[in-house]
Amino acid sequence: MDEAARDDIQVLFVSVDPRRDDAETLREYTDAFGPQFIGLTGDKAALDELTRRYRVTYGYGEEDSEGNYDVSHSSAVFAFNDQGEARLLIRDSDPMEAVVADLERLASGA
Repeated sequence: MDEAARDDIQVLFVSVDPRRDDAETLREYTDAFGPQFIGLTGDKAALDELTRRYRVTYGYGEEDSEGNYDVSHSSAVFAFNDQGEARLLIRDSDPMEAVVADLERLASGA
């Protein structure tokens, strides 16, 4: 994408692990990607409402003896228009050229 289009994109990264991903941890993570990235999380009720709305799942594995656990979650990325409506679902298996074309079309308002 050209620089002007990239500058118009804002990325919301939603963590489903608020126990480990506090505001500072999320900020450190998203800052590594650039100023367009914002980290968000919430309590279980808020995360459950959000994941139900977008029909995605998440879950936690068993804790080991040191308190570590795995988190499973969707890898899909939703793209929204400037009115906050979900317009695209992007998967890691989608060809990059198609993703870029879709994002450019969405950014143009088409």
